[in-house]
Amino acid sequence: MKKKIILMVVISMLMMVMVSSLSALAEDTVTLKVWSPYASAYTRPYFDKMIKIFNDSHDNIKVEHIPVSSGVQEKFRTSVIGGSAPDVVFAGMNLLYDPAGKTRSEIEEEAMKK
Repeated sequence: MKKKIILMVVISMLMMVMVSSLSALAEDTVTLKVWSPYASAYTRPYFDKMIKIFNDSHDNIKVEHIPVSSGVQEKFRTSVIGGSAPDVVFAGMNLLYDPAGKTRSEIEEEAMKK
């Protein structure tokens, strides 16, 4: 139960930040691609329900949930290099850094050069 509450608080905070940052685009519908590890039979229904509530209450913002249950580090790196990174990724920061010891800034600079 405690994990569900923490998850809902974190997601609610993220959604509030997204709404406030997108208020200038109120006339157009914006779709936010959200990657998350919440793909299991236990966690996905809660996450999908929160996204549905959010989408139903915001006419101009659509959150598209894309569960990424494994390989998030490689998939994220590939999407950044390919220019198709999601708008939001739920993952531990240690999963988004290069295992060769490069910093996030170094990875981003390399991605921008390609």
